[in-house]
Formats: sequence, C-alpha cells, structure tokens
Amino acid sequence: MQYMSIEKKGTVDGKIPEHLILSSIDHTCQCLHATKELLAPVPHASEDILDFLAAQAELLLHLIISLYKRLSLPASVHIWKTSGYGLKVLSGFRPGVVGGRTTIRVLLVLLLLSVELIRLNSGSDEVTQMESVEVVAEATNASLGLLPILCNCIEPADNCTPIPDYY
Repeated sequence: MQYMSIEKKGTVDGKIPEHLILSSIDHTCQCLHATKELLAPVPHASEDILDFLAAQAELLLHLIISLYKRLSLPASVHIWKTSGYGLKVLSGFRPGVVGGRTTIRVLLVLLLLSVELIRLNSGSDEVTQMESVEVVAEATNASLGLLPILCNCIEPADNCTPIPDYY
C-alpha cells in the first residue's frame, strides 16, 4: 500500500533520499498496525510491548518531521488513520500503565501533525480539487469515530503536558 507521491530522486537536506524516507513511513505505519493488532485483544499488555509501540510511533514522528511539508495528502491521511487507530486500541488500557501514557502522547502529536499536513496539503497546487475533496472527506469520516477517544485521551492531565518540541 504505497501512498507516497514524491519524486524518487529528491533528497532531504542532501542526506537521505526522500523515497527511502517515504518507504520507511509507509513501512512504519504497517508495523504500527501489526503491533496494535496484537495488542487489541490484550487490555493489560506488558510495559515492554508498550515501550516498543512508543518507539515505533516516535520513529514515525521523526520520519514525518524530516519531510514535513513535502508529504502528500494521501500519506497525511494514512498517518492520521494510523494514529487514530493506535489511540483507539490504547484507550482500552488501564490508566496506570506508564508506557501507554507515553505512547498516547506521541500518537496525539502524530495526529495533530497529520491534521496540520492535511490542512496544508488540501490547498496545495499539486493536489487536484477532486482529490482534495475525496481525501479530506475520508479524513473527516475517520475523525468522527475518534471524537470520544480524543476526549478520553486528553482527560488525564498527564496526556496534556507539553512534550519536547519536535519541529
């Protein structure tokens, strides 16, 4: 499932080619889904599994930041859905799990960043109006199911404290 649409020869700051970062973003989203699928039926996962999930989410965050405004609209929606699904899975965990709180915070940052990218890209000249309408409508539909989850995630004060500025 390849959502990335950036020319394969471009580089980020003369270092890592963009197509490798895009491929890594796609692969990390797939890995996050696979890990969350394993966690979904288990309401009391170990701290190690949650730490691993948090590391995957942070890796995704850093990959996204490395491309920031050059990420396509469909890729931004894919990240939105991945983050939202992670929040849905983790919302069922007991509140005292430290790794769960850390992961929720990172997923909230990913969600906010993807919303910002969707907003920026939906008005881009590179995106046709029809593509923009379809993709933004898809993101809107996905967001409706997240509203109760987001309310639960931001309720604990621990999830609302500032985290390091990533970008």
